[in-house]
Amino acid sequence: MVTTFTWTQDTIKDVIMALDVSLGRVPEQSVAGTAIEDKWKAVRQWLNVVNQALSKSDSEDNLSKVPPFPLSGQELRALQGSIDRIAQARATASSSRVRPSPAHVHQSLARLRASSYWLIGVLLASLAASILNLIIWGGTHEEWLVGIDVGLAIFAIGIWFTHNQALGKHRGQLQDAYPPNW
Repeated sequence: MVTTFTWTQDTIKDVIMALDVSLGRVPEQSVAGTAIEDKWKAVRQWLNVVNQALSKSDSEDNLSKVPPFPLSGQELRALQGSIDRIAQARATASSSRVRPSPAHVHQSLARLRASSYWLIGVLLASLAASILNLIIWGGTHEEWLVGIDVGLAIFAIGIWFTHNQALGKHRGQLQDAYPPNW
């Protein structure tokens, strides 16, 4: 039993977009010679016919002329599964998906530690400025603000110290696992 389906503009646009995205995940060369090649081409051809019909000025009238979809629901799910597997295999084989080398990780950790030292320099300068401010203008009404600033700077330095120790631990673990050879 064949069921007739009436398309709406929004529905057909959503279907076109979904199929374009799905089929676009793998180029035609990737499906050439595979079991899904005919189904992939049939869906691509259906998309071309529908896009041409919708590009005409009276697209509402042309919706009634949309040909039936060439695949059953089960065939479409199988095609999507195959496309997913091919796309995953292509992504795994892609050179852009290669994990960073140990040398790259060592360099990143070195940059992170350097920025950490810059941060402590700024924090210590802020603490020194706050203490000098408290000593020089100690009798003003802003004393409590300077006190809060000193307290926050000491708290930030404590947090930095904890994080810097963790960075050192990670550096040691990284060097044990992948000794630097640059």
